[in-house]
Amino acid sequence: MTEADWLACREPAPMLDALGDLASPRKLRLFACACCRRLEAPLPHLWNPATLDVAERFADGHVSSDELRDAWRRVGEDLHTAHRRIELETRSGTRQPKDAHASALLEAQYSALRELSTAVALIISRGGLGRDAAQAARGAAQAAALRSTLSGWPVRAAGADAGCAEQVAQAELVRDLFADRFWFVVPDPAWLTADVRALANHIYDGHAFEHMPILADALQDAGCESGRVLDHCRGPAPHARGCWVIDLVLGKE
Repeated sequence: MTEADWLACREPAPMLDALGDLASPRKLRLFACACCRRLEAPLPHLWNPATLDVAERFADGHVSSDELRDAWRRVGEDLHTAHRRIELETRSGTRQPKDAHASALLEAQYSALRELSTAVALIISRGGLGRDAAQAARGAAQAAALRSTLSGWPVRAAGADAGCAEQVAQAELVRDLFADRFWFVVPDPAWLTADVRALANHIYDGHAFEHMPILADALQDAGCESGRVLDHCRGPAPHARGCWVIDLVLGKE
């Protein structure tokens, strides 16, 4: 894969393959978590994303394997509870069980949750951290898209469009988390002032990525002139825990 290919790629799998051993287990786990976090908006109130907090803390060595396994079990419990809620709404008359759209909505909701559960399980199980978890998260996104477009067919087209859009978004996340193999930024210790590190910690711990442009200003004030670093902070691309600039400042791998 050339650098031009890396920058233009619209799906995560070939990018992860190109990274190979350069993609650490920590980064792959955080990438998979970021893929799942994208589903917080289209699947509100149907699952508990707290499990992803546990998985992210585990990636940084702040959570034990036992705590991670407990979180995995809760994923299954959340899935069962959400499914039961959907069934009860159908039986109580909130949804009409004989209506084709209502039945399809029920199935789409459950499919999204099932795929999301698979993605989270892959994150927690130490295997399939990158491509497999992203694929499961993409399946959940497709089902979630169907949930919001079931007011009329064609459903298949909506699902296909959602899958393509999710692949593009996941490719952007790969570019956010992994500095590509064609160049490497070595931070000048002078950049890493107490203010810069405190701001980076705040962004990392609080998922406060809306403050990335402020971090760019702080780095520039400290003498950073790297266009790669500053443009990444100020650009429109999404950011997630594990962003390569934040990791560069905090000394994470």
